[in-house]
Amino acid sequence: MLRLWRASVYSWNGLTFATRSEQAFREELVALALALPLSFVIGTTAIRRVELVAVVVLLIVVELLNTAIEKLANRRSRGHASDHRSGLVRGTRRAHRPAVR
Repeated sequence: MLRLWRASVYSWNGLTFATRSEQAFREELVALALALPLSFVIGTTAIRRVELVAVVVLLIVVELLNTAIEKLANRRSRGHASDHRSGLVRGTRRAHRPAVR
């Protein structure tokens, strides 16, 4: 039971960190907040509603994985850089972001 509690605390800490430090994550949370009520308007069946919300949740999961990879790569390449905005990987991702969106 203690292991489950610690895992929950670590997950919560990770989500709060992502919310504070990642603009894209905050934007995707807004998209999720909009997708929930819109799924009832747009979705004709329950399955369609779940699919509409699941796409946004999947986007959030991918963003969290991307953030984790960025942090690990920046830590590895810079040797524990304290400023998370100066990372090498982040700059590379930002350069390619217009092609993705």
